[in-house]
Amino acid sequence: MSAAINNAMRLARGQELTREGASQGANIAFGFVLAAVLLGACVATPKWPLRPIGIFFGSTWYGQRVWWSFLFGWILKVTITRMGGARGYRAMRPLCLGLIMGEAFAFMLWAIVPLLRILAGAEPAQALRMPPIM
Repeated sequence: MSAAINNAMRLARGQELTREGASQGANIAFGFVLAAVLLGACVATPKWPLRPIGIFFGSTWYGQRVWWSFLFGWILKVTITRMGGARGYRAMRPLCLGLIMGEAFAFMLWAIVPLLRILAGAEPAQALRMPPIM
């Protein structure tokens, strides 16, 4: 079990995971216990901020790159709710939805640009490189 905890600590520090002494069963058991503890905390305390789905989302490539956005959104929501209550939360909802939609639009735009460059004849390896503006 200590190998799973060591790997969890290395992951939290942003270091590479090691295989030395690690067993798949210990890692699965550690993840199961952690998810069960988080689920129990969510059931026992409705205001518990950490959900078990974060374990699965955070272990994906995409989750590791966007978790700061989720953290920022959560902090913003907690701050608005504590300072403005439900009325403040409802008033800020259009702004937050606009930020989310703007981020999604920017992501889609920069996913479509390389596709259009490939269709225009660029090499796939060079399609992600944008020419300088000036």
